[in-house]
Amino acid sequence: MRKSLKFLTAVAAGVTLVFSGVLPASAAQVGLQNFSDPYDSAGISDIVDVQVNSYDDDPTKLEIYLTFDDVVADDSFTEDIWADIEIDTNGDGTEDYWIPSGYDLLSPDGQTVTIYAGTSTDDSGCEAVFYGFPDDSEEYVGFEIDTSCLQLPATFGLNAYVVDHTDDTFDFAPDDGFYDVTNPTGTQNLLALSKTPVPTIQGGNTVGSKLTAKPGTWDSGVALTYQWLRQGIAVANGATYTTTSADLGKSITVAVTGSKSGYKAATMTSTAVVIQMPTLSKAVAPTITGSNKSGSILIANTGQWDSGVAFTFQWIRNGGLIANQTASTYKTTADDVGKNITVRVVGSKTGYESATFTSAPIVITALALSKTPAPTISGTAKAGQTLTAKVGTWDSGVKLSYQWLRNGVAIKGATKATYKLTAADKGKKITVQVTGSKAGYTAAVKTSGFKTISK
Repeated sequence: MRKSLKFLTAVAAGVTLVFSGVLPASAAQVGLQNFSDPYDSAGISDIVDVQVNSYDDDPTKLEIYLTFDDVVADDSFTEDIWADIEIDTNGDGTEDYWIPSGYDLLSPDGQTVTIYAGTSTDDSGCEAVFYGFPDDSEEYVGFEIDTSCLQLPATFGLNAYVVDHTDDTFDFAPDDGFYDVTNPTGTQNLLALSKTPVPTIQGGNTVGSKLTAKPGTWDSGVALTYQWLRQGIAVANGATYTTTSADLGKSITVAVTGSKSGYKAATMTSTAVVIQMPTLSKAVAPTITGSNKSGSILIANTGQWDSGVAFTFQWIRNGGLIANQTASTYKTTADDVGKNITVRVVGSKTGYESATFTSAPIVITALALSKTPAPTISGTAKAGQTLTAKVGTWDSGVKLSYQWLRNGVAIKGATKATYKLTAADKGKKITVQVTGSKAGYTAAVKTSGFKTISK
């Protein structure tokens, strides 16, 4: 479609001009194509040559140069003349994209210009750079298209024209239709693969595990490559990967890339697997052997664990840690009587997750005193006289307490080894009760025979 001067004027306000710093490439040309067009001396600077190429240092950039029959690259170019290129991507003879030159003064740094879609002023979402060299009296201007944005097929149609907006005169190259261009860039439109499944990872999630990438079913003829990544950083290639200590606590993924001639390569990445320490294969709860009597020595038995495991111990009373009791044995004390005693065992081995187990509880009971003689009473059984409790020989370390009784009832305040009889005791039976106590032992209570107090 040939655009009128009026139509070009209508889109001028919508073009954003930005200096991009682009200069003509100085690397080796790739895919150079020249299309000649005889000028028609229509009173404007005519296009005599259209050149298309890319450069090997930036193969995604498509360069299109328009050469004129006269020096045009001066400061007045964009004031008097506009240039335009059109691209036909499907060979139907109509443009799918068109790109007008900039509306600022020519600059070797270039102006960013809009690429429009179809025959409308709809923005394609991509931009080009338009540039010229006014200080060098050049006879050409250029367009540079980034084909990583505007992807073009392997072949496409191209035409160009200039318009002198002072008298609405045009020159077209070619005079009608499009030049047949072979795309020289590295971003030609390729077919998309239809089957690109997300891979999965098979195997354990511990250090030393062998992981296998399961790519799923891709299109026939697709070649697959594998890249293993730790926290997004590549660490290994191949369909399998054996985890190491460096992977501990890290996310491992595998990226599978499918490639096929004539198709765009596709890369799919698996869900992450977080690597942990391996667990011990043999780890059991400990048991406690030994007497449950106070003062006995208890022994922690670890049972059968993996070879090379080192153990630590902690003895526990009613759920609370017993200070400084971290050996495999423990001698119970009076504080343990009536309490639940357990032992916690931690098994550790280099390169493995530690395992912690706690034994079943054992309830500690008090010992029985071995010497607990019954007391006797000495003294005259008469009011005003003093009676004395004779306790006999108890176990070493036993503490004795006393309670005198009248007819089997405790006499208030009578808690010493002696008792002075009163008138209230006349005709009554007097006894003494002796209690022997020792830490870690069950208290023993012994009662004497009675004395009848005379009236």
